[in-house]
Amino acid sequence: MKTIETLAHILFLSMIIAPNCMFYASANIMSDLLKQFFQSEQVVQLAFSLISIPSIFSIVTISLMIDAFSTVYIFPILQFICCIGTLLTAISDPAHSQALYLIGRFMYGIAGECTLTSQSKIISKIIPQQFHSMAYSIAFCFYMLGEAVAGWVLPIQNSLQKSMYFVLGLQVFGLMGAIFYSFYIKIKGKQNVTKEQLIIQVAEAEIQQAQSKSTCQELFSSLKQLKLPYFLLLIARIAYTCAKSTYDTRSVSAFQEQLNVSKDKAVKFVVSQSITSAVSFIFFSIVSVFMQKSQYLVLFGAIVVSAAYLVFTLSTNIAVGYTTSILIGISFGAFASNASALLVKLAGKSLGASALGIVFSVQYLIMSGMIPLAEYIGQFGEYINGWIYFGLALLCIVLLVIIIQKWVGW
Repeated sequence: MKTIETLAHILFLSMIIAPNCMFYASANIMSDLLKQFFQSEQVVQLAFSLISIPSIFSIVTISLMIDAFSTVYIFPILQFICCIGTLLTAISDPAHSQALYLIGRFMYGIAGECTLTSQSKIISKIIPQQFHSMAYSIAFCFYMLGEAVAGWVLPIQNSLQKSMYFVLGLQVFGLMGAIFYSFYIKIKGKQNVTKEQLIIQVAEAEIQQAQSKSTCQELFSSLKQLKLPYFLLLIARIAYTCAKSTYDTRSVSAFQEQLNVSKDKAVKFVVSQSITSAVSFIFFSIVSVFMQKSQYLVLFGAIVVSAAYLVFTLSTNIAVGYTTSILIGISFGAFASNASALLVKLAGKSLGASALGIVFSVQYLIMSGMIPLAEYIGQFGEYINGWIYFGLALLCIVLLVIIIQKWVGW
């Protein structure tokens, strides 16, 4: 019975975040509609840049707060901000205001990616340790499924307002879930508490209050003690993610130009990538349970994604669309969750959220420059961007090989 309850919690927690991914991916999936509606070729690039820029600061700040004060109450606040952002993008349709649309995307940049950190904190509090790997993999799986559903549903709406209201309805469901778990954790902590346990809890609270002033200093002290393998893996993770995320922001228009296919066909390629990623996360989460050296799965993911970019760059056959998408989907499942787990392991338990927060912040800092650069380079040929993605994938492979050879015991 406990196992069934745990699985139910994992599934529900995973579903809470999925609509946020739908909102993030909507600018890519609806790129043609947005450009025509707002009469701007830059609107899609701006839509992603205005998520990347605030994420640089918000992710590391909020992850440090979560590690320092172990709070889960920030989760519903972040989800509420995401809902407001989506509402503004929906209103931008009848108002015919590009500024309002971009403000909505900016609000998601403040809170959207931070919900992942908050979600992971809740998982660590209510899901037993032996189910953590499964929980994170299923969460990533639903994140990719959210993108796939966006690829199916949003083009059918053929309206910015209808599409955003659809996403908003699902995000409100996520908001209710975030509120529920914030109270659930508090109530669960009070159940079955004896008088002796209550005295201990009060004493612990007083100790925590007395130590609160030095908590941030201890965190920064831990950050200073991070060793070279962590930073090499951090660079590899950033190189991989920046290439893939920049590719994802342009994939629909890139396929249209590179392969000379319709928008509907290009969206199908994107959907196939999301579905493959979802399945891949589940598969490699099972493999990682039986494979102690998960760094080899990270290396495998980097090799596969480099092959995907090479295929995309060198060929214009329509089959390349599905080949590239499936390879990237497989790669992401092998790389993302295992690289995150290794970063947390190298950083230590005291920096569980901050270890990833640093990565995300630097990643978005670089992406804020890469996205407009890719937009500019794309004017001369999308294949040039393909070579840049391939170069970043090779950098990732080289760094991983160095780490594996030099630090055998990690």
